[in-house]
Amino acid sequence: MCIIFYNPDGAKYDRLELRNAADHNDDGAGIMWIENGKIRVHHQMIKTGDELIKLMKDFVGIPHMLHLRYATHGAPSVELCHPFRATPESADKQVWLMHNGVIGSYASKAGRGESDTSVFSEHLQSVVSGYGSS
Repeated sequence: MCIIFYNPDGAKYDRLELRNAADHNDDGAGIMWIENGKIRVHHQMIKTGDELIKLMKDFVGIPHMLHLRYATHGAPSVELCHPFRATPESADKQVWLMHNGVIGSYASKAGRGESDTSVFSEHLQSVVSGYGSS
């Protein structure tokens, strides 16, 4: 199952903890944080604990959430790393999502190059297309 780290203080991670997490969830990483009042997101393929340790050095002191993917639906790829945007690009406000596990009713809808979460986020974007619009 995927792993989510919530780091509200941007505290430095224990290296062993990151290595262990990456060893068991090496299908990609996603980080989200707030910068200048906007949610920022970074996705990256991670294959080793050392790669993850190096990446997370840039986030010391920055409150953030980190998602390490364990691919259950859809191949390992940067495009299928969490977090996923839940509001359309045109919305004034941003909502993003990350989770652990499988969204069962969307797993069967995922086609090639998709995951249950990518399909779910696309559905959310269509449902909330007017959210936050002026």
